[in-house]
Amino acid sequence: MHWQKIALAGVGLLGGSLGLALKERRLCRQVCGYVRREATAIEARRRGAVDDASLDLEQVVTAPS
Repeated sequence: MHWQKIALAGVGLLGGSLGLALKERRLCRQVCGYVRREATAIEARRRGAVDDASLDLEQVVTAPS
């Protein structure tokens, strides 16, 4: 594992694919995504592209505790 947390600004086709690849290769402990709609957050989590998604950018980019 190389990173504690990766923050993705957008979890569409590109961001979602990147999130899946990071998780598949176990390059980070946590993948978080910034989204503009709650429906997107739910779908990104359901598909496994991110561990957590939020409409709050500050929450997404804050270092893990």
